[in-house]
Amino acid sequence: MTTMAAEQSVFAGNKPEDGKLTGIRGWLLLVAAQLLVAPVIVWDSSREFVFDLLLNGAFSFAGFGTSGFMILYGGGLYLLAIPLALIALVEFLKKGRLFQLFYIFFIAVFPLAALMTLGGSIFGGAGPEQVATLSLKLVQTTIFSTLWILYALRSKRVKFTFVN
Repeated sequence: MTTMAAEQSVFAGNKPEDGKLTGIRGWLLLVAAQLLVAPVIVWDSSREFVFDLLLNGAFSFAGFGTSGFMILYGGGLYLLAIPLALIALVEFLKKGRLFQLFYIFFIAVFPLAALMTLGGSIFGGAGPEQVATLSLKLVQTTIFSTLWILYALRSKRVKFTFVN
């Protein structure tokens, strides 16, 4: 067997024309579930924030100073996840090239929003239990986001299905 033939047999499963690593299968099914469920969960958990913001305006948070605006921006970042998830879902379903970009933006929203919320709580004088809970949430969302972003960047299936 020549070197060229050996290389072709080793990498045969990595070619998109094989069909093994293309298409929406495997871990990409979990990505689809994230994109379908996340907007509903984010909206449900942010309803009170949105209604308070609509009824009282951003100035209702101004009474809390820096902490109020950090919480305001953190809540706004969570809400940004909804359109990002919907755009990523459309790109996902049509196997568009922009899927990877919007998915990464969607996933990156969560640790940023958790960081803003934690900062607002610290500046606002939250108790140690609340700060500990929000710190744990920040660590969890950072780990979760890092793993899914690495998957979106490194996966051969993602590359062959959406990028190439």
